[in-house]
Amino acid sequence: MLFDLEGLEEEVMVLGQLVSIDLYHLVELRHLWKNVPRRGFQGFRNLTKLEVSTCNKLSYLLSPCIAKLLVNLQEMILWNCEIMERVIQMEEEDEYFHWSKTEKKNIIVFPQLRSLQLGCLDNLEVFCHRNDCIEFPSLDKLFISGCPRMEIFLSRSVRAPKLETVEFDYDSIPVHKLNYMMKRQNEGMHCYSTVSDE
Repeated sequence: MLFDLEGLEEEVMVLGQLVSIDLYHLVELRHLWKNVPRRGFQGFRNLTKLEVSTCNKLSYLLSPCIAKLLVNLQEMILWNCEIMERVIQMEEEDEYFHWSKTEKKNIIVFPQLRSLQLGCLDNLEVFCHRNDCIEFPSLDKLFISGCPRMEIFLSRSVRAPKLETVEFDYDSIPVHKLNYMMKRQNEGMHCYSTVSDE
């Protein structure tokens, strides 16, 4: 665990000056942050870059609590994390978030995120466990490669209005073709797996 925030007082501006987190080859790391205070916590709000590579025991990167704090994040790079299934994952401490379809959605916004790279994430399936509640109003660079289990990134309520093209497996494609190409890749992986099993 990198940041254990248990016992912090609400008014403490923890790590408020941190602007970059770069993690490489931490093969035993299972959590970046735990025990986030439910109210008043303002840490990580000046973070502009988050890069995580070869952290092979991370199954997810962010909780909704942390994701909502990253209002100044401009660049996110995730690379070669073998078991990661989601970027954002609900934790027990996030139970106060309301995800009911009968209520107004809690929307996670990355207002300043301009560049997102997802590479060599063999088990990544979705960006968020509820991938209909994410907004990327500034995103104009998206790179996805080596994510064979991911079938969909953008949907009706996963909004990235500035995004026009995507680098998908090192080819530049129009953004409206992204989900189609991802689905084709996923289907190809299943076909290959079936043939191999036989």
